[in-house]
Amino acid sequence: MQEHEQLKRAIAHLESQRPAPGDAVVEAALGPLRQGMEALAGAEPGHPVRSQAFSGHI
Repeated sequence: MQEHEQLKRAIAHLESQRPAPGDAVVEAALGPLRQGMEALAGAEPGHPVRSQAFSGHI
């Protein structure tokens, strides 16, 4: 499965689960996923898309 499709599915899944964790948690999780989608949309063919790992404390 391509990264774009994985990101779309992850976003859809998080959106469907929004009531359980709440808006703030879902929005915090969606930010990096949306950035990944934007990066893929702007990527030129033949150039790898670099991802950034991060950690946070709640």
